Amino acid sequence: RDLHSFPTRRSSDLTDLYFNDERRARRRLIKLYRASVLNRFRRPMHVGSAPFHYILDELGAQVVAARLGLDMKQMRQRLEYDARLPKNPRLEHHVEANDFFVTLVAACRREPSFELTRWWGERTAATHLGTRARPDGLGTLTGPDGACTFIFELDRGTERGDRLEGKVFSFDPVFHGDGAPDALIFLFPTEQREHWARRRLHLPVRMVIATSYRELCESDPLGRTWLPLKGERRLSLVELARLKETAT
Repeated sequence: RDLHSFPTRRSSDLTDLYFNDERRARRRLIKLYRASVLNRFRRPMHVGSAPFHYILDELGAQVVAARLGLDMKQMRQRLEYDARLPKNPRLEHHVEANDFFVTLVAACRREPSFELTRWWGERTAATHLGTRARPDGLGTLTGPDGACTFIFELDRGTERGDRLEGKVFSFDPVFHGDGAPDALIFLFPTEQREHWARRRLHLPVRMVIATSYRELCESDPLGRTWLPLKGERRLSLVELARLKETAT
């Protein structure tokens, strides 16, 4: 997992990633919080209470630095950044991008023949791809029938059509050459939004582009929920990789 690009986890996400029941996860998180391994915060809400977001605390940063061979100066910069997260206007966007990958990990835990072998966040993915474009994530899903490396883009229903087009063109160069990703995938909040966006994504680029919407994707994360732009039936993530040769 890309710890540095995804510094915050909700308690529900941590349950899906590492535990089998919510009560056990909550007890463990409280212990780590009281031991200053983790810190936590809630975003203010007008109605009800928000879930806790967990971030590293000083002791946790020391453990991570020792485990990964990182400089504590670098980790303290991470702690300072994390302390500003409650007021970060893009926090909800990051959290929803997290949700997609967490859903995949949880599905892989139920289906051991699948594994999310790579999960990079925005900054790490952009650095690796060598592009100014900042994808919401990059992942590799492996299964019995192969593997797919994909660039993930989350749409929350607020992007203009030209903004979506700009993202596609900005990623086009990274899809050519050795080690290129297999597909660019867009996840939309509703089926209606997906239909609207697909009309704007048919562009003169040589890459596999596929779309889905949240309810469908969450109902069967490893199943055939992704509709290629040049296709009439939905495919699974792993199946998208087979389209790469015909797109280049």
